[in-house]
Amino acid sequence: MEMAIVAPVLLALLFGTIEAGLMAQNTMTLNELARQAARGASRGWTPSRMDACIDAAADRLDLARLTRSYEYRRFDEDMNTWGSWTALGSLGPFNNARDGDRVRVQLSYRHKLVSGRLFEGLLGDAQDGSVTLSASVTLRHE
Repeated sequence: MEMAIVAPVLLALLFGTIEAGLMAQNTMTLNELARQAARGASRGWTPSRMDACIDAAADRLDLARLTRSYEYRRFDEDMNTWGSWTALGSLGPFNNARDGDRVRVQLSYRHKLVSGRLFEGLLGDAQDGSVTLSASVTLRHE
């Protein structure tokens, strides 16, 4: 009788711990990838070179579930404010951001829950047994 009461609680704790660990691992991987790509963008890397860097380092992630966004913005000295974010592009072998501009790399990843739909109600935006994890890094273009 006691086993019937305690077993579901223990299983929920076990699956919750595993799920939290995998989500933390994927979040740390996303943060590291975003940092590497932003560091490259601040040095002039093109978006295709940042994609190649992310693809080479994302060995634990399913790249089909990864969404990338590379942007920059300039400081408007007349208005004394930052402009709006614009998609980062290529200008020859470098990106189109100028020195002093801010560059931002945003990554989002649809993490497939190992526990299926067991915890998706607790995770807010969970749908179809997965949840979105994200990372964003902003640096100054050198």
